[in-house]
Amino acid sequence: MPRSATGWTERRVGGYTLIELLVVVVIAGVLTGVAILRLGGDRPEQRLAGELERLDTRLTALCDRALLTGRPHGVRATARGYDFWVRQRRQWVALPASDRPAPATWPDELRARLVVGGRAVAPTTAERPQLVCTALTPFEAFEWQLVLAGHRAELRVPDPDR
Repeated sequence: MPRSATGWTERRVGGYTLIELLVVVVIAGVLTGVAILRLGGDRPEQRLAGELERLDTRLTALCDRALLTGRPHGVRATARGYDFWVRQRRQWVALPASDRPAPATWPDELRARLVVGGRAVAPTTAERPQLVCTALTPFEAFEWQLVLAGHRAELRVPDPDR
């Protein structure tokens, strides 16, 4: 049996070090967290809430942009989502996809309906928005209704709860 200068013998004992055990525990924790987040966010109510929040955030950003630039901005409802427009030189121009807010596409199974001033607005491919906000005026009253797997959610402007 070999001996060191201090007199200790070197022998190899089977097992894991504390560092190895901690690494395994951390990896297991991360994988568990990812699995919980993936499984928990797939309920239709949560998906609808996420889509409404994204829509609301983008519309707010659009009106903020109109206020900052002094130009009218608008949103157009399409068959598969919505996109954003700006008024330049007496015509409507689509905001580039690289600009903010960015256009969005609804998930395949989601159905959306836009109601402006109490009247349903059909999705369009026309080169102009259906809702407009300016530096002085916000959007007129509208309601965006989303339906997913039998669940329904709405974004109303102005919000009657505020």
